[in-house]
Amino acid sequence: MTTNSLKYKYALDKFGNVISISEAKKGNTYFFGKTDIELIVKDGGTNRKHFSLKSGGSINSLGVGGGGESPEHYNAKLEIKKQGFFYWDNLKIKPHRIEVEYYFKGIIKESDVVFFDENDNIMCIIEVYFTNKKTEKDIKKFNELNIPVYEYNINNGETELLCWSVSSENDRIAEEKKLELWYEETIRTKLGSTEQSTIRTRKEIGRVREDIRKQTLKLEEIEGRRGTIKDEKGRIEIDIRKSSERSRKIREESDSITKGISRDRERESDLRGKIEWTEKEIKDTEKQSEESESVKIRFRNVESEIEEVRRKITTVRGNISWQNNRSQQARTILKRGY
Repeated sequence: MTTNSLKYKYALDKFGNVISISEAKKGNTYFFGKTDIELIVKDGGTNRKHFSLKSGGSINSLGVGGGGESPEHYNAKLEIKKQGFFYWDNLKIKPHRIEVEYYFKGIIKESDVVFFDENDNIMCIIEVYFTNKKTEKDIKKFNELNIPVYEYNINNGETELLCWSVSSENDRIAEEKKLELWYEETIRTKLGSTEQSTIRTRKEIGRVREDIRKQTLKLEEIEGRRGTIKDEKGRIEIDIRKSSERSRKIREESDSITKGISRDRERESDLRGKIEWTEKEIKDTEKQSEESESVKIRFRNVESEIEEVRRKITTVRGNISWQNNRSQQARTILKRGY
């Protein structure tokens, strides 16, 4: 349902309050104007939020095609009640109470909107015009009520005063005078408000001018420092260029050092390999040396043992020689017969 097809925008709740479709809630029951026709709220996936007949069918059947008033006329009446006031020629009329579709028995006529004051006296009547203007016969009937009657044209937003609250010309002039006094009072109020606003504006202009003066002085001071700032900026730019050159050289040195470190690390890795191989060779040599020393010790021990055996052999030989000598001597003695 598009915006154009959303015809009825208002309904009444059970207390007679005007509820717009935007604030209406699903699940609640509403009424079509002051009738007992029940409405509900629907908000389908493809259709926008709208009022619908609770009994089924389309609410649009209640309009002109169904013998009733147009949706535009219906919406305009309830919108006036909803907003709670009405403007006529820049004059805001704000009642204590508003009735829609109020019936006057005396003239056997129903009015669209009626305003009441705090004493429940009728302030004015508002008739809504969409397609049918009030006829001379209608105006004559309204004149019998001796109540101001306004006709609001919803096509162009203009409002016409159809009837005054008095029938005589003099009283009508008096009523016009009252309206003029209301306008004068409104104008005086607005003028007073305008004067206050003018005074505030002048003070604000003074403050703004003072701010401009201060800002001008600051600007002049800034202009005076601009040359110094420009020189300083030149020096800074030179320093930046020098720093950039130093940074470039440092980066080159850093790259060179990094490459040297990389080469040293490669050499270090080679040296570590050689050191590990040398340490292994040393360990192997030491092991062989230890084994050789052990052999030498055993050899010396064997030599000592051989030497000892030789001494023993010499001793034994000596003993044998001595024994031989003794035996020889003994044989000699025996031979000689000692």
